[in-house]
Amino acid sequence: FNHAAIVTPDYEIYHPIESEMTGNHTIITWGNAAGGTPTMYKPLLQHFASWGFVVVATTSRSSNAELLIGGVDLMAALNVEPDGIFEGQLNLDVVAASGHSLGGGAAIGAANQDPRIQVVCIGNSAPQDSTMTVTEGSMFIMGSINDPIANENLLQGIYDHSELPTVWGVLGRGSHFQYMGNGQAFRGYATAWLMAETQNDSYARGAFYGDCEICGHPDWTVQMKNMECNALSVFAREYGALTSDLNYNIPCDVNRDGDIDGSDLAEFAAGFK
Repeated sequence: FNHAAIVTPDYEIYHPIESEMTGNHTIITWGNAAGGTPTMYKPLLQHFASWGFVVVATTSRSSNAELLIGGVDLMAALNVEPDGIFEGQLNLDVVAASGHSLGGGAAIGAANQDPRIQVVCIGNSAPQDSTMTVTEGSMFIMGSINDPIANENLLQGIYDHSELPTVWGVLGRGSHFQYMGNGQAFRGYATAWLMAETQNDSYARGAFYGDCEICGHPDWTVQMKNMECNALSVFAREYGALTSDLNYNIPCDVNRDGDIDGSDLAEFAAGFK
């Protein structure tokens, strides 16, 4: 998709050009880092729009959940505005929330409060409360190994408190500013997550499910839980895990006895006969 933008005092909207609006476009509500503006992320937000998403980004330098929910409300109103470019074009059943640093915390908070938000994708995110999590949908947490702000302990708390399908990826380079500009090394997997989770795109799902491309990427260290267990390679990765282990994946514990072992393997294999 080619992309365009609409700028208002409170929000900037990045979207496919009108001639390429085909209906059922997914909304991404975006939160900036503390002191940030959408301009600092413009290449990334344009990139999302080029994949068919409609991004509504708060212009506030202090993102919070209410502002991100307000962005969804704005797009819901525009979806029914007669003769507007968004009339009947937006999918309000599955909305995504994304953001950087403070904006990532705002994305989690918005997902907690608004059932329309089913997919969360956050980068270098530093919410004030590391016990924050989402209660519906799915979440992708991206961190950088050299990030002193959104550090491993903080992201660990977000991951540990999630009861949803969750992927936590730590990039073995970069800094707190990895998700700025064009999104740098975060951009590809962020786009894949959003495509996989909001549109069930089969190619994008391969980045996280089945053979899981990101799991074998030399630049990333990955933990995941509550994901599908639908391939032998996934089961092998989880084999031996207990409920107390970070790689314990409930769907692979076929008999639900608290560990992933040979008895689960027998039942798992039987399912493929």
